[in-house]
Amino acid sequence: MTREPGDLPSRRVDRTGCSGRTLRERLPPRSGHPSAPISRWRFAVAATKHTIHVCTRCRGGNGQPGLLLLGRLQDLLAARTTCDLVLGGVGCMAGCDRPLTVGFSAPGKASYLFGDIDPDLHAQALLEFADLYTSLLGGWCNEGQRPAGLAGKIIARIPAPAEHSLQ
Repeated sequence: MTREPGDLPSRRVDRTGCSGRTLRERLPPRSGHPSAPISRWRFAVAATKHTIHVCTRCRGGNGQPGLLLLGRLQDLLAARTTCDLVLGGVGCMAGCDRPLTVGFSAPGKASYLFGDIDPDLHAQALLEFADLYTSLLGGWCNEGQRPAGLAGKIIARIPAPAEHSLQ
């Protein structure tokens, strides 16, 4: 079999161990002939990693609320059957006036920074936003689309670089 430009590899590209399926199995079926190449656009979407960044330097009444939030988010993500998100701690996100800060990013999408996050109150709302964010083509949403638990928590929405924008 000859590979054409734009064909996907039959091996998984992401090595997170989340699903064990190949990218071909996760994409919708191709139209036309079975050997027709899959478009590069669909490959880019399938391989996109959505990341939740949690500040681990922020201080609060609970000591280090970032570490507490990371633990809560890990527990909530572990209960899911699929894992499309990457969770990570960041030494400082420069949102010190509104601790605890949490960011969302993905290649080709707008990024978000939220502040005044309470690990006990907002972990579920953050995952609800993560689900919304993964479904948005360019990452853009307005306050009315975001979970009610995150109302008034937004610090910044940063557009994707023009060369990566999908809009």
